Parts: sequence; structure tokens; C-alpha cells
Amino acid sequence: MAVHVTRVARPSTAQIAALLAGGAGAVRLRPGMGAMGGFPDATNTGFQAWPGYTGSLTTYTGPNPITTNGTTVEGMHFTGETSIGTAANRPTGVTFRGCLFELTLPQMPNVQDYGTGTTFEFCTFRPSAVAAPPVTMAQSYQFGINHSGLGLVARRCEFWGFGNAIQLDVSSNATHPVTIEYCYMHDAADQAGSDYHHDGILSSNGGPNVSHITIRGNTIISGGNTNGIALQVDPGSPAYYSDITVTGNLVGGWGATVNLGGNGTGNTNVIFTDNTLTTLIAPLFRELYGWSDGSGNLWRRNRWYVPPGAQYGNPADSGKYWTPAGVSTTDWTG
Repeated sequence: MAVHVTRVARPSTAQIAALLAGGAGAVRLRPGMGAMGGFPDATNTGFQAWPGYTGSLTTYTGPNPITTNGTTVEGMHFTGETSIGTAANRPTGVTFRGCLFELTLPQMPNVQDYGTGTTFEFCTFRPSAVAAPPVTMAQSYQFGINHSGLGLVARRCEFWGFGNAIQLDVSSNATHPVTIEYCYMHDAADQAGSDYHHDGILSSNGGPNVSHITIRGNTIISGGNTNGIALQVDPGSPAYYSDITVTGNLVGGWGATVNLGGNGTGNTNVIFTDNTLTTLIAPLFRELYGWSDGSGNLWRRNRWYVPPGAQYGNPADSGKYWTPAGVSTTDWTG
């Protein structure tokens, strides 16, 4: 059985502002707001949760862009736009652990990554202009990581104050996969007045050049106008996704919370299992953009969670199955 959801055109900026002003997507995830239920949060992601953190960071004064293969940077504070390589010089195996990347520059990436197999562990990506949400567009940056390389790992990282936390802007494959796990993405910037398309994890490419992506165990919750998990396709010339695993995540809010290739009719081997949809923040449009069974695609054991203080949802539905057709007492079998 295939469930196809009709594409929803993005409203105008004024329409989105009116929706957000009415309450949808307005909840902020500052400390103490809403139970994460054991999922990643500010206490176990980012530089302060890095096991090697000593209580302070050293300001980074090394080369920028970083172009040396195998470079490892630990416990550093990066200010301004940071680049891993260039379009003409793409380093391999650059690793960051316990680092803070701060930038206030709307429409620009906090980190531009041209590398192959770049790894970020226990890193924080945030604006430099403010210490905590909310973040206006003037105080923001567009991308936490704009990945224009080949293969990426982001693990136990925190992102806030962005337009898009991570953009997968080029290629991944079985040899150079993308793994995004146990990260905390929250509080996108200027949700009621910017021209950003707010996304947590964004790919607008699809097709054979974007495959073998694992999105595992993350918390991806914010107000916003587009998608928390945003594997998007162009409806005019759709290029769908293959070999994608999305498992064990806590998601909620955004525009359509999860987008796995539009209506998904051309997807192959897309696995969506053991995820939790929280109703803490109401999406502007719906929870799921679309889904299609067959071709190795699998939807199983996903759950609906209505926490205390949720913007919407019937508490009696908490714990029931989240299916492409809505809340159910039985799991999806398509």
C-alpha cells in the first residue's frame, strides 16, 4: 500500500509569519522546556559534553581554510566563517572534537566543508551575537555545516540559531557515507520573519549522488517552515533517494516535520524505524510530507508522543504507532 501526500506549496513570508504569530512553531526549547525522554539535549551534546573538556577552549589561530589531510583539532573556539578545504583543494580525514563554532552572518555557513570524510564530534554550532535563543535573522547564520564534500560524520553535536543545521550539498555513497547521530538540533533562527527555509538536516539533491545516509538517535525539534528531516526532491524533475536509514530519532515541529523524498514514489531502500514524533511543537502543515511502500522501503515501530505541555495531540494517543496514515493502535504493515 502506498500513501501519497499532495505537495504543499510553501506559503509566502507574510503567511508564514501569520501562522507562527498564531502559535504554531513558537515554542522554544530552552533548558527546562519539555522532556526529551533520554534523547540528546544540551547536557550530552556540544563542546561542554566532550569528555576532554577542561572548562575552557583555546581560540583557534591556525590556517583557514584547513587543507592538510588528517588534521585533528580539539578543544578550539572558532570565530567567523570556517572552511575545510576549498573547491580546488579538498582534504581527507579532517576531524574536530570538542570545538565551538560561532558565527553571526546571515545567508552564510558557519562551517563550509569541502572535505572527504570530515568528522565533527561533541561540537557546538551557534551564533556569536546572542548567548541563548531566540535568535533574529540578523543574529543568525544560514548553515551550521554546509557539506559540499564527500562523506561526513556528525556525532553528539549541538546546533541552534541557524537557517539549516546541516546541508548535504553534494555527494555520498557506500564508500563515503554520511552519518549524523546523537545530535541536538533546536531553535532555528527568526522563525516568524526571515526568508530562510528552516531545516534540520537538508538535502535538496536526491538521485544517485546522495545515498547511504544514516540519521540515528538525534533530537530534531524546532519551530520553522520546512522540514526537520528534509530529504527533498524537485517535483518538476524528481531525483529520489536510495539506501537511507532514519532510526531512533525524536522529531517534532517545523513545517512538515519529516520529508523522505517528497511523495517517495521513486525511493529505494529507505528505512524509517523506531522514531518518535513529539507533539511538543505543532508543525505548520503536517507531521509527514509523504511516503511510498515497496522497493525495499520500510516503515516500522514509529511512535507518537504527547508530552506534558504539548501544543497539540490527545494524551490518550501517546505511545501509539505513528504511521503514514496517522496515529494507530497497530503498526504499519505496508
